[in-house]
Amino acid sequence: MDWLQRLSVIPTTVDEAIPHVLMICAGALILYVIDCLRTYIGVLQQVRGLPTRHGLFPAWEVGLRPRLPHIPFLFPVRTFYSKPEFDIYQKAGSDLLAFTVATVPRPVYFIGSPTSAQHVATNPQFGKASFEKRYENIRQFGSNIVSAYDGGEHRHHKVAIRSCFGEQIFEKVWDNMDKQLAIMIDAEKVEESGGVLHDIGHVLIKLTFAIIGEVGFSVEIPWNIHKTDSAGESDGSDGSEPLTSIYYAVLDSEVVPSLRRYGKARHDYLAHTYRMYRQRRSELVAESDPSTKPPTDLLGALAHAQIFAERSEDKREFGVGLTEEEVISDMFVFLIAGHETTGHTLAFILANLALYPDWQGKLLEEINEVCGDEEPAYRHMNQLQLCLAVGLESLRLFDSARLIFKYAMEDTILPYSTWTKDGTVTQRVHHVKKGALIGLDLPACQKNLFHWKDADKFDPTRHLPANKSSPYLGFSLGARQCIGRRFAEVEIVSFVAKIVKRYRIFPKMEQPHESLDELKRRMLDTAYEDLTLTPGKFDLRLERRE
Repeated sequence: MDWLQRLSVIPTTVDEAIPHVLMICAGALILYVIDCLRTYIGVLQQVRGLPTRHGLFPAWEVGLRPRLPHIPFLFPVRTFYSKPEFDIYQKAGSDLLAFTVATVPRPVYFIGSPTSAQHVATNPQFGKASFEKRYENIRQFGSNIVSAYDGGEHRHHKVAIRSCFGEQIFEKVWDNMDKQLAIMIDAEKVEESGGVLHDIGHVLIKLTFAIIGEVGFSVEIPWNIHKTDSAGESDGSDGSEPLTSIYYAVLDSEVVPSLRRYGKARHDYLAHTYRMYRQRRSELVAESDPSTKPPTDLLGALAHAQIFAERSEDKREFGVGLTEEEVISDMFVFLIAGHETTGHTLAFILANLALYPDWQGKLLEEINEVCGDEEPAYRHMNQLQLCLAVGLESLRLFDSARLIFKYAMEDTILPYSTWTKDGTVTQRVHHVKKGALIGLDLPACQKNLFHWKDADKFDPTRHLPANKSSPYLGFSLGARQCIGRRFAEVEIVSFVAKIVKRYRIFPKMEQPHESLDELKRRMLDTAYEDLTLTPGKFDLRLERRE
């Protein structure tokens, strides 16, 4: 300890000051470590009694966890995710798991029960964890319906957007599906009598992207998209280029090479959307009657809603509508999220129909009974219940969203179940503190063996009105459920009804005499997590019905 005695009380030179600085830094580090240990011990106390996993860093983020190596206690990827998805809960004997992450100063819970997830999603004691990085990233253009915090900000978006999702929009979606299907069949060179559709997931993403382009922005997206070079040379004047370039730049897995393209695409998207929005708004402002029916595209409908709110005498009821920045941000969410999940779901629908052809016959019976000799039309939508059920079942088995985060806004409880090896189930509750992070593990909830009979079986009848039992989480639940649910359902039903009425769907065999299990492994088990659950690459054969 002689070095302490040699320290000057008040250093007068740099050399004399260095030991003092080092001591201060060491003391600060020790205090920081002590505070972290105290916080971590507090987290451990909060999760007592639950099956608990531990790690240094969070490794649960969808899109990131498939790319990380599994390193126990450092990046414990397989701790947060397994295939089959319910497996980690099954092995733990509980549908509520706790995670302590040294770098996260709060307990993290994962829920694998649809009823517990429903409790969290519909209970005002829990809010959306909009502070999570995944939601902050979505705010790059401003506040929007997905990343908005609960309360006034979310209501502000929801009121404006919900008023725009009217029957005119949905009918336009239905009719546009017919148009885009015809373009798809022609562009993919499917003969009149039938043919092969290659890489179904990619093809159907193009289909739904074209629909959101036309219904959302009144922009016709070409089927074969010309991407700009790395310099991003484009004047952004035609509408389709800004939309397509920013979509591919955002989803490009090779992030660094695409940064320049993304920057140009972002600029073009903003410039074009602002220009189009202001032009549409000017046209609507010029109309003398504010009650005129809104346009049948989402961008125009949002502009109309804002003008109507501004002209309303009762500002307390209608507010002032969305700002320009909020409209552009919401439209970006519709563009990116609104078509990708639906496109992937359509791919899984076709895969299931090809693997289980009996359902094609049942669907055709319903379509003929409801529509007769007519082509399926929007007025038939609510009667085509099996067509919708097929979509819901595919989404149950292959949930696109994967993981939704909530947090406890106050001290409260989480209901959950445990079970023994002989199958005895016990209902329990766990007390959670304010601020706890709760992950709704949607794939596990949708395949929970205690809530879904034959959970891995493709059985659309479980979603028919007479058979509904367990809560369905395909579009989430509660105040934050997917605001575009009806939009997606119209796309699904119109697609299923139109394609099944015209074609028989078969797997494209890669080997002679492939068994059903081999086909399932190739067509379904190759799905992988990216931003959403993405189907693997497989082809289908279409045969025209007589």
